[in-house]
Amino acid sequence: ETPGTTCNLTGKRVSGSPRQIFNANARYQWALDSGIRPYLNASYSYRAKSFGTGDDSDYGVIPSYSLTNLSGGVRIDDGDAQWDVSLWVRNVFDKFYYTSVATGAGNIFAGTIGDPRTVGATVSYDF
Repeated sequence: ETPGTTCNLTGKRVSGSPRQIFNANARYQWALDSGIRPYLNASYSYRAKSFGTGDDSDYGVIPSYSLTNLSGGVRIDDGDAQWDVSLWVRNVFDKFYYTSVATGAGNIFAGTIGDPRTVGATVSYDF
C-alpha cells in the first residue's frame, strides 16, 4: 500500500480569505415634477491581501486592493411602468488587481487579473 501525502497547515492562513473586507455604499435620490427621480450612487470596496494557494507561498499572494464605482441616472414613471436610464463607471481609478492566483504543474503560478476601468450605460423598462 502506498502511503498518502499529508500536509500540516496548522496556524496557516486559509486560501482566498483575507483578514479584512470592507464595503461602503451611498445613494442620493430626489424627486422632480412629473414622476422623474434622478439618483447618484457610489460604492467603495477594500480587500486585504490573501493567499491564492493552499501552501501560503509568497508567489501565491493576492495583494490588497480597493475599488471605487460610480453611477448616476434617472427613473421616470410611465403610467404603471418605469424607465431607468443610467451611466456608470466601474473601477473608476483603473486599479490593476488580481482576483485569484493558482498554481499548476511544475510550480507555475498564474493570476487572474480584475477588470480595468469600464464605462457604460444601462436602459431598462419595467412594466
